[in-house]
Amino acid sequence: MRIFRARFKPEAHFMFYYLSKTISILAMPITWVVLLLFYAWFAKRPLKKNIALSLTLLLLYFSSTPFFVNKAMRWWEVPPVAYSETPQYDVGIVLSGPVRNFKSPKDRVYIGQGSDRFLHAADLYKYGKIKHILVTGGHKPLNEALENEAEKIKKVLVQCGVPDSVITCESEAKNTRENALNSAEILKAKFPNQKYVVITSGYHMRRSIACFQKAGIEAGSFSTDFLTADERKKIFVTQFFPTSADFNDFSIMVKEMVGLAVYTLLGYA
Repeated sequence: MRIFRARFKPEAHFMFYYLSKTISILAMPITWVVLLLFYAWFAKRPLKKNIALSLTLLLLYFSSTPFFVNKAMRWWEVPPVAYSETPQYDVGIVLSGPVRNFKSPKDRVYIGQGSDRFLHAADLYKYGKIKHILVTGGHKPLNEALENEAEKIKKVLVQCGVPDSVITCESEAKNTRENALNSAEILKAKFPNQKYVVITSGYHMRRSIACFQKAGIEAGSFSTDFLTADERKKIFVTQFFPTSADFNDFSIMVKEMVGLAVYTLLGYA
């Protein structure tokens, strides 16, 4: 297994990193809830106070109620494809992200939400749907001491029975744009003119595919790690009661939508 490392100008990377993070935070539903509550608190006119509180209530309700959140997420997420219906590809490109970084003990890999990305990639390899796995994703940009995500995912893939010889790690990408650019460099050098498939979470697929297309890589999509639930024939009353889990899912969708918009404005997608 060869580990590829790409280089980017530090100034440009950190400027983009902080810009994207700042815009994402400002767009989050919880940010608007807090801002509206502060506005209502300090508003002197009853009409403005009531409008701010009403907007807060509506935002909280529609962004945390299973029925509405699931409808929105089903529209946003790229739908799944069965293994049996998946075409054969040469390289499966796994975008890292679900790895949680803990300094100790170092002999363990901690997996958070999104582990389907590489577990399903292992299945695709075993079913003969992909011949090689490219894992792209580096360490956290503000903590250089931690082992990078790609190498940790590689450990799990090997434990799942994937041979070390068919795994390539790209260990420097810190965001989706760099995932695409760094992967494109590797694919053109090591796997030119072959068939590729991007393996990532359903809610992250739109931005991922757009970045890979911008980097000159045409690839199929294999969505994993879905936040949506199957549509039910009967609508239960409980679907209209807000939950913190649905509020979190809605926030993830908003973050991805804002991320795609920012990437498009900057010419990255």
